[in-house]
Amino acid sequence: MNYQRFGSGTELGIFLLPGLFAGSWIWEKVQSALSASGYSGIAIDAAFAEIAPVGEPLDYLQQEIEKIIAASGFSHVVVCGNSLGGFLALKIQSDQNIPIAGCIASGAPGFGKTSDLGLAAKRAFSLFDAKRVADLLFVDPSCVTQAQMAECLSHFKSRHSLLNITRYMKTANKVDMAPLLQGIATPCLLVWGKQDRVTPLDDVPNLQAINRHLTIEVIDPCGHSPMIEKPDRLVKIMESYLETLPLAELAES
Repeated sequence: MNYQRFGSGTELGIFLLPGLFAGSWIWEKVQSALSASGYSGIAIDAAFAEIAPVGEPLDYLQQEIEKIIAASGFSHVVVCGNSLGGFLALKIQSDQNIPIAGCIASGAPGFGKTSDLGLAAKRAFSLFDAKRVADLLFVDPSCVTQAQMAECLSHFKSRHSLLNITRYMKTANKVDMAPLLQGIATPCLLVWGKQDRVTPLDDVPNLQAINRHLTIEVIDPCGHSPMIEKPDRLVKIMESYLETLPLAELAES
């Protein structure tokens, strides 16, 4: 699993996870803004569709990410992810196989039936499909380029990637988020697009009733991926969250 490091700090590391179809490019604007504010971290390069799992698919991805975190040298780690990456960020924070100070997740599956964007039954894909998917993913489809959408769609043209996608989606659609959220013991932030049609906000439960460590910020208007559609707003939300983390207390626990 390839990754790129940004910033020169070693105390707090922000780990940016990709989605199933999109690689580290989804975080480019957010990463640049965080770097300019003095934050450091690591961005996983490839979309998860490119990574063939060994054994249980989601457990494999989690273990590979945790290896990178453990070897990173950061004193404290906050894991951030969108969509499948959001689920993995939440699971890593909940399981605490390695110490995690916090988590920022958006569009994670597990709160209801996740949309397959109408691609699962198709056998041929075109730029028209890419544009239609963009219309479903974003309130403003112009936030993503034609080349970026074509790159995401290319995974459905690759037999290797398509097999991986099938395995990941099949497993993710069986996920029950409630017990995972109950296990989180450090501050956790969910950031949801109000117009998310892949993992609708209406499916997200009353988080405070589940766990006092959970909070949610809703961005309106915004679809499934705030880091692409509303990066400036997301950066402000992330920085506010990061500034309130009780790192000294977490180090002693």
